[in-house]
Amino acid sequence: MPTSTDFDHALKNLHNHELLLRLDPEHDHYKTLPSDPSSPATKRYKVTDIMQALPKGIWGSTVTFEAEMTDTEDGVKWVNKAPLGFLQTSTWRLTRTDMLHEADAAGANIILESDKGEWALVEEVLIKANKLILGIAVGKCESSWRATHGKFAKSLQEG
Repeated sequence: MPTSTDFDHALKNLHNHELLLRLDPEHDHYKTLPSDPSSPATKRYKVTDIMQALPKGIWGSTVTFEAEMTDTEDGVKWVNKAPLGFLQTSTWRLTRTDMLHEADAAGANIILESDKGEWALVEEVLIKANKLILGIAVGKCESSWRATHGKFAKSLQEG
């Protein structure tokens, strides 16, 4: 995170679900859904993305899915449920940069820079899907995380 970022400010932005939903480069729109009474802390959204990179016939150019977001004490847990049995669970959490090690950073796609701030954003992703969808989803995650995290960091600098 930027050197000027403190934990409370970064956490407030991680708990801003609208901001997080709009970080997706393929995001088109979303609608808030009622919370499930059995887990009122989890917020639900119906999200539509415009997916330019999908092979014809898989989902079409737009994909509508349900996103469930639960704020945690150090970030947010995010579950996306899409057609064809697709399930993606992401955990975005803040951790002190002095708690990260170079080897951990390399395996977790964490950027460690010499002018790093006190806090780092760590994203852990688990995707369950059929083989065709899995390959596309993993490719999208691997190709877009830097830009997505960069947009998040920029949101911290903008206030």
